[in-house]
Amino acid sequence: MERLADGSVILEIEVVINHELERVFFGYAEGIHVLYPKTLVELMGRKLKKAAEQYTHSK
Repeated sequence: MERLADGSVILEIEVVINHELERVFFGYAEGIHVLYPKTLVELMGRKLKKAAEQYTHSK
């Protein structure tokens, strides 16, 4: 664990990436920033962008 000057924390964990882990991360959507692996970073970006579009494009 590394604590940064702004009070945030960098955690490095070894996990199996699966649907349950994704759900945990999305539960912290605005309070988490995945740094790697690239595949998970891209997945988070795509899904969060799609979710945000549901609230920014009024019908």
